[in-house]
Amino acid sequence: MNFDFDDTQYALRDMARSLFAKESPPSRVRELWEDKPFDRRVWKTMAEAGLCGLTVPEEFGGSEAGEVDLALVYEEAGRAALPEPLLETTGVAAPLIATAGTDDLRERWLPAIARGDAVVAVQAPGEQLVAWASVADLLIVERDGAPFAVERAGFRATNVRSLDPARPFARVDVDDAKAVALEPQAWDRAFRRGAFGTACILNGVAAALLERTVAYVKARKQFGRPVGSFQAVKHKLASMHQAIETSRPAAWYAAYALAHDAPDAVEAVSVAKAAAAETEDYCNTEALQCHGGIGFTWEDDLHFWLKRGMVLRGTWGTARQHRRHLVDAVMEL
Repeated sequence: MNFDFDDTQYALRDMARSLFAKESPPSRVRELWEDKPFDRRVWKTMAEAGLCGLTVPEEFGGSEAGEVDLALVYEEAGRAALPEPLLETTGVAAPLIATAGTDDLRERWLPAIARGDAVVAVQAPGEQLVAWASVADLLIVERDGAPFAVERAGFRATNVRSLDPARPFARVDVDDAKAVALEPQAWDRAFRRGAFGTACILNGVAAALLERTVAYVKARKQFGRPVGSFQAVKHKLASMHQAIETSRPAAWYAAYALAHDAPDAVEAVSVAKAAAAETEDYCNTEALQCHGGIGFTWEDDLHFWLKRGMVLRGTWGTARQHRRHLVDAVMEL
């Protein structure tokens, strides 16, 4: 299997990396941590660059990209600790509405997503709280294994304290009478899109933790030498790198499998999510250890990625849940 991407996909990655670094640096993430209200300026800028409409069909103003095109963009979102609902709105909601929504939902919401005029929150299966619900214009919820769409007037969102304030959570109360049913069979694929996207983001978070740790141990000196020159630290960094480079291809194959409806797509997504969650967990621990006491402090930006990873590990299925699914799949063979 050739996991390489084409020139267009690499260009999309580079554009996303540049945009996220310019428009949403760590200083902006810190502002959101310090209770600055969420604004849509960056979201609109992302839409102008074509990122919000990546999965929207061309007839509604998007570029109709697939999971393979999204994989590297998701990684860059994780690398930047991006405080925007890219996964929920673009990665899950837009293709769900496009393939399983009513004509009215498609005509009303898909162009708005592509223009950056709409934020859509998605209640992941089994989750009591919903990320981005407090700022969402449309909410996708699950009822008895089927997805429903609810406009802002049909639900109330109550903010709750989040481990990662740059990715706000809310408890939602939905008026089921105002919910519009989507095709039930589409929900399983929406779940796989969420799990795959989260895996890619976690890999990006892990990569950022490694990059920041390398920079820190080069600058931090002890006994007159950079601590990065000590063999024990080198081993930690090498192990982090190895874990990331093993986890990323699993997510890339999941992207391919989803995009091409491969027979093993469900298993590929579970492998990717379990591997990414465990890789980020490992890198999270080692990055914190290598930073020493400074890694625990509010003043150091490291905690943006530490907390983002901790929140995302259990979103769209934990590593244990996905491994349980893989065991069940093997036992059925």
